[in-house]
Amino acid sequence: MIVLELAGASKVYNPEENPVYALIDADLRVKRGEFIAIIGASGSGKSTMINLAGCLDTPSSGKVIIDGHDVSNLSEAELAKIRNEKIGFIFQSYNLIPKINALENVSLPLLYKGISAKKRKQLAEKVLNQVGLKERASHMPNQLSGGEQQRVAIARALITNPSLIIADEPTGNLDSKSGKAIMKIISSLHKKGKTIMTVTHDLNIAKLAERKITLKDGKIINGNS
Repeated sequence: MIVLELAGASKVYNPEENPVYALIDADLRVKRGEFIAIIGASGSGKSTMINLAGCLDTPSSGKVIIDGHDVSNLSEAELAKIRNEKIGFIFQSYNLIPKINALENVSLPLLYKGISAKKRKQLAEKVLNQVGLKERASHMPNQLSGGEQQRVAIARALITNPSLIIADEPTGNLDSKSGKAIMKIISSLHKKGKTIMTVTHDLNIAKLAERKITLKDGKIINGNS
């Protein structure tokens, strides 16, 4: 089954004046359980591609299809619903809320789904355990190392059982030891059947991927089969 499809997807910024063609006629299909890495130089269109794939933005033309649903022209509220239900994000800067603890950060996506506090706690403890942080559940983000904060972010991405996990430079802010630990977790998620799309400059993470998509000047130049 195809989890993500970009069909002739393009993104143009400032189309009326000094247009910037960030992504041009991108065609990409990601199968369920696949692990792909998006690579390319700065300004090649990587961020634009994952913004479209993650429903953080909409294409200027072409289509973005998630789990068979065309999301190309949805409203911001509709996109937010798709993001919360279908997509798990892992950011380079973790994006944890500093005033709540690890467990509360992890359970936050479930709050928007109206799930009871008891059930949220149970599910958050389960995914924290999966990333080896159950004992740190009550710690605040500033009490955790960078690697631990990223593991909290991974647990948060997992808690809704998303169709697609998008990891944007997941080891970018980490030392080599912590980076290797995160790579191991991401690899294990793939082995469990999770669909993963990552943007990375880390060649070690790129090597883990089944397929590498290379972008240059907004165009896919390799790996889109």
